[in-house]
Amino acid sequence: MASRLFLDYFDRCKHLDFSFEFFRTEILPMITPKKMKLNPNAEQKIFINQLKDSIVSNLAFNPYFYKFVFRHEELVLLENILLSSEKYDQNKFVQLIFLLHLSKANIEDKTSWNNFFLFLGSINTINTSESILKNDLDEFLHQLKKCKKFTDKIFAVGKEISGVKEIQNNFEDLEIVFISSSISGLNGFSGINSIYIDLTELIRKHRALINSVYEAKAQTVLRFECLRLFVHESCHVLIRQGLND
Repeated sequence: MASRLFLDYFDRCKHLDFSFEFFRTEILPMITPKKMKLNPNAEQKIFINQLKDSIVSNLAFNPYFYKFVFRHEELVLLENILLSSEKYDQNKFVQLIFLLHLSKANIEDKTSWNNFFLFLGSINTINTSESILKNDLDEFLHQLKKCKKFTDKIFAVGKEISGVKEIQNNFEDLEIVFISSSISGLNGFSGINSIYIDLTELIRKHRALINSVYEAKAQTVLRFECLRLFVHESCHVLIRQGLND
């Protein structure tokens, strides 16, 4: 509902003065006085609608976003992703997941917000197996999933942070998805029962490493980076499942 309200207001303001401040203080409160939450167990169509509502709601309650005055044309890319995701598409879905994280970010300058919106559409899943580097790292990550002693430690951390004693999760079901993007510095992020790893960033690091160390050492460093990402992002997955949020 929040997404629909925003899109309707945005469309009406094409030839008028657009104000996100007016939307968040006068229009959005008509349906919710607080941030909207996600139900990770909802069916796909409902979840996608909740995802878009939460993005709009988060932006409306994020002082790092609403402190800036965004012109109508500066939020066209936000409108596009909210509109284009009305029919399920894997790439659009992943872009929405990233946008959910972005909507809560502490970004200090307006240019960075605009750049994120600009490159949001560059996030795409990688389905090919032609990359030797991807295949090696994918195999390594799947080995981590199967190591019970290792995943039990992550479980313990997730339980401690969330305060939930019983978290139902099977690491074997955790989906690992490699993506490409034009967003500099994007290493990865997590979804409901999935983690997304930016192969573009890993390739950039690999190229920098092989200029100073042997290929084998570069590969080892990248494995450690994937290990770090796996622990960090899978822990986020566990916490969300434990809190059902």
